[in-house]
Amino acid sequence: MHMTQNMKIFTRGESGNSHPSMAQSRDRSCISPKLLIGILGVLGWLSAWDLQAMPSEYYSVEDILLPADVAPEIGGLAFNSRGELYVVLRRHGILLGTPSGDPDAFRWEVFSDMSLHNPMGILLEDDQTVLIPQMAELTRISDTDGDKKADSYETVSTAFGLSGNYHETTGGPIPDGRGNWFLAIGTASHNGPVFFHTRGAYSPIGRRGRNFSAVSTGDGWSKSLQTDH
Repeated sequence: MHMTQNMKIFTRGESGNSHPSMAQSRDRSCISPKLLIGILGVLGWLSAWDLQAMPSEYYSVEDILLPADVAPEIGGLAFNSRGELYVVLRRHGILLGTPSGDPDAFRWEVFSDMSLHNPMGILLEDDQTVLIPQMAELTRISDTDGDKKADSYETVSTAFGLSGNYHETTGGPIPDGRGNWFLAIGTASHNGPVFFHTRGAYSPIGRRGRNFSAVSTGDGWSKSLQTDH
């Protein structure tokens, strides 16, 4: 009897021979009166909330638009001492932004147009030199003549394994306070191809309970890179 009443409510304006399954489907999509009353109650409470109770200091969120042709796949952010913002991108190299009080008025320049291999971090050595971890290496990228354009690319280290799986991203670098750096070396995923030639002894079965492949030089661990100093 209860189902018949619901059918009449949700088939109003239709012929009386509607198929029951259609009516039941519409019945399931209806918001119950109790839920509707609850939602209205919460909205009423929010509208009556005393905004004076908000903290006097808080962060505001603003949208900063990248150039129109740039995909916002950001792997690293860092400010130099001049207040310029380095933005490391997956597909568009490295941008250098000059901040403005108006978030729509940022001035963008291309610091590096080199396609980096899944960069996942940035460390400034000085205002014109950055360390960028790529999947295959740690790279030092520098502007040596002060024109805000990178003109030097130096391989700092390749001392970690690589099977070529897309998930083997390298994060960091983090300084250890003694002139060295830490890197986080990612593990392979459960699927996806690997290179025919790998760096390190390759194991197709990987580590128990983890990934489908691994190399012997320790992917999946944090590495300390020792520098000459």
